Amino acid sequence: MDTITTERLILRNSRPEDAPDLLAYLREPGASCYLSLRLDDLAAAEAEATTRANSDEHIAVCLATTGRVIGDVFAMPEPPDTYSVG
Repeated sequence: MDTITTERLILRNSRPEDAPDLLAYLREPGASCYLSLRLDDLAAAEAEATTRANSDEHIAVCLATTGRVIGDVFAMPEPPDTYSVG
């Protein structure tokens, strides 16, 4: 995807080096609907970050001032003509 930059945020493809930031917000998900995304340690976060980096389904949401990943959005195809987004 093309990176989108606003005054406060950057939306970009995920990268393997996002692992520490992923762990920071997925170690203890704030809502029960995200419990399946829970990451227990840096190794799990590194594996998840690598998976996300190899796909356009997840988009990293970063602070423009620091570049730190603070969340993500996703768009996953559901054939034949639908996407699941969140």
